[in-house]
Amino acid sequence: MSAPRASDRTGVPRRAVLGGLGAAAAALLTACTRAGAPEPTSPVPTPTPTPTPGEAPARLAADLVGDGTTDNGPALQRHLDAGGHVVLPGPGDYLVDTPVFLDGGDPHARVVLDLAGGTLVAGDHLPTSEVFRPDPTTRWLLWPNTLRSAWDAGAGTVDVAVGTRATGDAVGALQTLAVRDGTFDGRGTAAGLVLAHRTGTELTNITMVGARALVTWHDYSDGTRLTGCHARHGEGERRDGALLEQVAPGDGLVISGCKADAGLFTARLRRCRGAVVDANVTGRLELDRCSGVLVQGGHQECSIGDHTAVVVRRSQVTFRQTAFYCARDGSTPAILVDDDPAEPDASQVRLDACIEVHLHDARDADAAHGPLLHVASAHDLTEVRAEDVRAVSVDTADPGTWVGTAGPRLTGAGPVGEAVQGVALVARGFTVSRRTGTWGAEATSATAVAAPGAPPAPTLAKPAPADGRDGRGSLRARREHTYWAAVRDADGRVSPAARTTVRTTATGAVRLTVTLPAAPAALLLWRGEGDRPGRHTDLPCAVRQVRLLDAGEHVEGVGWSDGVGPVDPTTPPTG
Repeated sequence: MSAPRASDRTGVPRRAVLGGLGAAAAALLTACTRAGAPEPTSPVPTPTPTPTPGEAPARLAADLVGDGTTDNGPALQRHLDAGGHVVLPGPGDYLVDTPVFLDGGDPHARVVLDLAGGTLVAGDHLPTSEVFRPDPTTRWLLWPNTLRSAWDAGAGTVDVAVGTRATGDAVGALQTLAVRDGTFDGRGTAAGLVLAHRTGTELTNITMVGARALVTWHDYSDGTRLTGCHARHGEGERRDGALLEQVAPGDGLVISGCKADAGLFTARLRRCRGAVVDANVTGRLELDRCSGVLVQGGHQECSIGDHTAVVVRRSQVTFRQTAFYCARDGSTPAILVDDDPAEPDASQVRLDACIEVHLHDARDADAAHGPLLHVASAHDLTEVRAEDVRAVSVDTADPGTWVGTAGPRLTGAGPVGEAVQGVALVARGFTVSRRTGTWGAEATSATAVAAPGAPPAPTLAKPAPADGRDGRGSLRARREHTYWAAVRDADGRVSPAARTTVRTTATGAVRLTVTLPAAPAALLLWRGEGDRPGRHTDLPCAVRQVRLLDAGEHVEGVGWSDGVGPVDPTTPPTG
């Protein structure tokens, strides 16, 4: 017979026994390490947040008032002057209409401001600074490492300069301020939370509502970190807000797990020297003269508001395992490269295992999709490199199922556009550059090997009318449509065409599945009624099997062209 369980022997559940032992051990440790332990009849002290190792114990700022009208600036200044870990009383609207300075002068000191679920509300009388050149009218609440004597209350400005740096003209501070767990409300105005002065800032779980920015800095600043922050629309519907707006050089920037509502920015970076943007959701990015930037594990929903997700100007950036949703206006790219040919530097953009996402709206799927990347203007040294970049199709009715489809699409202006037209035929890894003197695409992985003779025909599975969950289109119901599919290989040879038919329903869209003999390759597709094609298109394919949605005017977001095109699928290919 097996031994009885502890609960059977004692009548007390094992979890309770273990919990009691843990509580007793904790009490014994407290009694041994802290003098003057309270008697059992003493009142239980109010718990305070546990500080991060190395931080001073938290101190409650009980005199702050969260009524939305009392100016908490002077009281907050006194608490931050005392240093350590300052905690707000809890949820509430804490108006700050007087600027708060961290000017202790110790480059190793660090103040933690725990909002404890409260909201800092930017007042109308906070000062501005001309160092924030994108918008000098922006008012700022917290001023780390700037002397309070730099504030001119009459003019409503702060002179942020070497002479007003709290740590002196020879040194900065690695990280003076950390703000956690709350909200900053700009009330739909030009307001910012932190303007740092040659010092880093740590912001954790801060929501920005209706404001210009959470943080910026003047002079060289290192070690700025944003984790779990969120930029939201608020009163006034500001569309230019950014969690981080960089106006001076800085190193070691980390942005992790942040999000911005449609149209708002996670970050605008200028002259950034080393940054990691990790698991960014939707928020837009601008990179201007940056280097050593890594964007990875992101989810960029360009289809919300049809915005470009990333603008790259004269910057070196790698995008790794990031999903870019195509905009639904036909021309807006997910990534825009815009170099000035007259400037001395240029962009090097690398895409590593990224995904171009075609999101089909169940209500109206007949929309043009923008490309994954577009080079609007190029320098002689501009370069775009891609490795194992693919496209997937997904429906709003089933957003968790991503299926391989035609793509990705890269476009460009002028000679760059000509160079990327056939880039799908080169290899799974390729570079678009002017390295050889003219714009062209070169393989950086094993090239697509053409078989002897013309490639075999693709396999065109029996198509089916979309069921409505896939997306509704504009094809007329109860019509018999014929589809032809062929493949063009890396040498320009065209396969025989496969053919199939389908009868449309009231959903007005058709699902097609095509298996290519090899990839990458170009898929040639035709549609018609009867035995003659009336429309055609050409789709790049990075994978062998692709699922396509024909919604009437567009197939996978690419428009149909009238006529048969340069190749007639009803005529057997020659050679």
